Amino acid sequence: MLILFFSPVKNNAAGFIDQGKLLNSGYDQVLTQKIIGVSVFIFFILILILLFKGS
Repeated sequence: MLILFFSPVKNNAAGFIDQGKLLNSGYDQVLTQKIIGVSVFIFFILILILLFKGS
């Protein structure tokens, strides 16, 4: 749903397809959550490395 809110430029067909994907497959949601989790984890590790290098 966030994709639809943040991209009003898309035409109705693309928006409808995105909405259908979000509603019909929970797999995409889980995959997105995993990608976000891994990204945050890597970002956290990078911050720790930078802190250790700085000190």
